[in-house]
Amino acid sequence: METLSVYLKKPARKWEEGLPLGNGRLGAMVMGRVKEETVLINDETLCYGPPRERENPDGSQELQNIRNLLLEGKVEDASFLARMALTSTPKYNNPYQPIGELRLCFQGGRGKTENYERRLDIEHAVVRVSFELDGSRYIREYFVSKAYQVLAIRVRVEGEGDITMSANIGRKPFEEFTGTLDEGYVGC
Repeated sequence: METLSVYLKKPARKWEEGLPLGNGRLGAMVMGRVKEETVLINDETLCYGPPRERENPDGSQELQNIRNLLLEGKVEDASFLARMALTSTPKYNNPYQPIGELRLCFQGGRGKTENYERRLDIEHAVVRVSFELDGSRYIREYFVSKAYQVLAIRVRVEGEGDITMSANIGRKPFEEFTGTLDEGYVGC
C-alpha cells in the first residue's frame, strides 16, 4: 500500500516551496538544499507579548444551541452563532516569532548531483531528502516528535561516500552569543 506523500525533484528556493513538519507546538520548514541545507524552525511558545487565556466562555453554553439549529436546517444561523461562541477571545493571538534558521553545511562531493528527491510522507510526518553524488546516495530524514518536543534529523550515506558537516543556528537580529561544541560531538 502506497503512502500519501508530496514528491519534488528539486530543492526549495523560497519559504513557500519548503516542506512543512510540526507537532502542533514545534514546526519546521525543510528546504532540501544539497550543500547548505536550511531548516526554518518555529515554536508556539516564542511569541510577542505575554501568554493569554483565549477560551471563549460562551462556547460550552452555546454548543447545544448550535447543534439544534443545524438539526432544524438553520445552517446560516448555526454558522453565525458558532462564529460568535466558538472562536477565541480575543480573536487574534500575539504573532509568533521564528526560533531561527538551522543551517547544515556539507563539505565534499565535487560531482554533479543526480536523482534528487524531496518527499513529505504525510502518513508518517517525515521529510526525506535524497540524492546521488560521486557514486553514493545521501539521505537526510527530518521528523518533529510530539512525545519529546524535538526536531530530529538523521543524515546518512549509502556507498563509499562520507559525511562532513557543520551545523549553525541563527536568529537575526538576536545573535549576540555564539559557541562551539567539542569535536566529534554526536548529540544528546
